[in-house]
Amino acid sequence: LTLDSRPPRLFRLRIELLQGSPLLSCETLDTGISISSAIISRTGPTHRYIILGGYQSDSKKRMECSTVILD
Repeated sequence: LTLDSRPPRLFRLRIELLQGSPLLSCETLDTGISISSAIISRTGPTHRYIILGGYQSDSKKRMECSTVILD
């Protein structure tokens, strides 16, 4: 790989445990946040999360705190 950067997007995986078999869906969120190896914590009863830290590339660490609200 000649380019070592991650695209600015998040992926939301949803697993619904229905009777019978589980339903898995994946959604791409183009929010401008690109991180891996981060800590994510829910901050309330709604779909509000704080994302802390991570790597922007293999050689570039980034300590940043972002808030994400999912509909």
